[in-house]
Amino acid sequence: MSRLSMITASAIALALTAFNASAAKLSVDMVPGGDVDQNLVITDNPTFSVDILISDISDLAGFEFNLDFDGGLISADSITSGNLFGADTWPITSQINANSISFSETTFAAGLDITSPAILATINFKAIGPGSSNLTLSSVVLSDSLAASIASFDTQNGNVYLAPVPLPPTFLLFATGCAWITGKSRLRTKSTPIQS
Repeated sequence: MSRLSMITASAIALALTAFNASAAKLSVDMVPGGDVDQNLVITDNPTFSVDILISDISDLAGFEFNLDFDGGLISADSITSGNLFGADTWPITSQINANSISFSETTFAAGLDITSPAILATINFKAIGPGSSNLTLSSVVLSDSLAASIASFDTQNGNVYLAPVPLPPTFLLFATGCAWITGKSRLRTKSTPIQS
């Protein structure tokens, strides 16, 4: 084999290795639409939605993941498929638990090449109380059209901060009025002399 053929073969092998070394990215998007946002602050609306996105992957034909969260602060109400595989989608798991959700789908059609973020699923949550909860992707499995595991991927988790609900101004005005009336009635009973 000539030196030029060896250099060409080495360059091709190196290029293929570099192409396969790029990792797929699985993300928790706390603010659906636009750029991927990993943080969300809730101040007044008790419900919010989160997208699970995937990008930079070749030959994706199946996925499964868990999304773990603090069940004392938020609860999952529903999971909706992103319909990534279209009419060829075969749902496998869609389960809501107290502290996590499990979701998986596959297709028997050809695998997809995805470069820009695509929605795997949308999860609707309800805020229960104030505090901060991580939304952590776990037990992630990605597979190609030959049912082989795609081992190279990165995850970006999310976080939601639930601010304490402020008291409405009407309630504060009512409480102030009650305190004033109570104070006035106590002053009146103290200033009235006892007659015998």
